Amino acid sequence: MRQETKFIGSYQYLKSLISSKKIERHHESRIVNSIYYDNKDFESFIDSEEGSVPRKKYRLRWYGDSFFDKNKINGQFEIKSTFDTYREKEIHQLKNIKEDDLLNYINKLNQNKNHFFPVVLVQYERDYFINNDGVRYTLDSKIKFKRVSKNHEPFLLKINNNCILEVKNDTSLDVEKIANNFYNNRVRHSKYCEAVRSFFDELYIPF
Repeated sequence: MRQETKFIGSYQYLKSLISSKKIERHHESRIVNSIYYDNKDFESFIDSEEGSVPRKKYRLRWYGDSFFDKNKINGQFEIKSTFDTYREKEIHQLKNIKEDDLLNYINKLNQNKNHFFPVVLVQYERDYFINNDGVRYTLDSKIKFKRVSKNHEPFLLKINNNCILEVKNDTSLDVEKIANNFYNNRVRHSKYCEAVRSFFDELYIPF
């Protein structure tokens, strides 16, 4: 179980927030790709916008600056669950699975009567940092959104100029002490919801 705290701004500003945290690079930067899935009612999107708990997001994730081979999809399918005070992530590794079998696999895995389909592709560059207490910081930049067809074909590119800092810590740690000099700047933010908003103006968006 872990907590995630998010901040939004320019790369320089967000990097300055953690510059005094005695952090070091956790590993090399890399391109992160996530295709998000939802049902015809966009329940994951609506739940996230309303802040409902518990709620879930469903995504296929892989790394690198290239699209997957539809006959040999490798990566991981993730179910990200959000509760009142913590989050969990269930990961299922995929190896050489065909596109035709992917949605069947996802729907069987989630035991959901409302079939899922791919909605958007979110791509960004992620920098990884860690401190002596094991608190992880990820800094996402060069964020791109792409519409995805039901057979996973990307189209309609949109650029998002924001950068996102995420502080990820075990629930046993006090997040206010971890981020004591910038904690009040935190935001609720979902790359999936931002992508959906940018492409689907007709969707119901609660206020």
